[in-house]
Amino acid sequence: PQYQEAYYGELKREEWGLLEVPRVESYRGLIFASFAEGMESLDAYLGEMKWYLDSVLNRTAAGWVALPGIHKWLLKGNWKLAAEQFGGDNYHVMAGHESMGRLGLVPPGKTSGDEPWVRDFEVRTDQGHGWINLAIPDPPAITEVLGAYQTRVQAEARQRLKPAQSALIGCTHVGNIFPHCSLLSFAGFLTVRLWHPRGPKRMEVWSWGLVEREAPPAVVDLERKMQILTFSPSGIFEQDDGEMWGECVEAMGGVYRRRFPLNYQMGAGHGRRDPEKPGLIHPPSTEISVFGFYERWRALMSDGIGVHA
Repeated sequence: PQYQEAYYGELKREEWGLLEVPRVESYRGLIFASFAEGMESLDAYLGEMKWYLDSVLNRTAAGWVALPGIHKWLLKGNWKLAAEQFGGDNYHVMAGHESMGRLGLVPPGKTSGDEPWVRDFEVRTDQGHGWINLAIPDPPAITEVLGAYQTRVQAEARQRLKPAQSALIGCTHVGNIFPHCSLLSFAGFLTVRLWHPRGPKRMEVWSWGLVEREAPPAVVDLERKMQILTFSPSGIFEQDDGEMWGECVEAMGGVYRRRFPLNYQMGAGHGRRDPEKPGLIHPPSTEISVFGFYERWRALMSDGIGVHA
């Protein structure tokens, strides 16, 4: 604007454009960018995580489409608390989201299904990514709307995916791509979000809602409403998490807390490899992928290379 009036025609606009990102790649419709020119390829960076992403993002040929708009909000808490929770903290569910059971969204007192190692498991990958898979049945009201469509998706997924992947259709999926890109599939919808640091005690959340491109209107409408109800700025479970993250930062920052050790035994040393699924696996609840997240973060903060942990 005002090229002549304000700049007298002297501004060399070609020298003052937007910063060019040297590395831009995509995977299953998700776009990733990096300013590190010498970084490994996206394919290598995602590594074992691709198997789990495919079980959600590649189950149909049509794929997913984003609902209009993006949610952005600020909240108290360190960004790593959000990333680690999506990557491997199923233990908090009944303590922080007990209302799930009372509302009938999950069976009361259940934080996972009844298929350990097969459809109920958590995963730690070598790259610091984490994944949670839960075979918790949807409530009847949701199944009534989604049931026929999910059956159709399952049939197509069997043609596109490996048997161990297609067997996960209908489960709840929660994952974190290191460091701060998370996704959650619940009650049919998919949310993809970024946890942007805004200082040590504050973060900004960017959240997109996705539905499958070929889903019937009734399914899309239900999934949109379920996302708003559960995982949105005003969602009942989103608000639970936000309050806990803020309180964690305050509690962990006190001088008195530093007088006492913390326990990190949950699941330690009990993960195992699976012949059909990549990564180190353990049934819920465990913190093996949380350990992996912080080991990767610590390695990067220590050597400054930013390529390999």
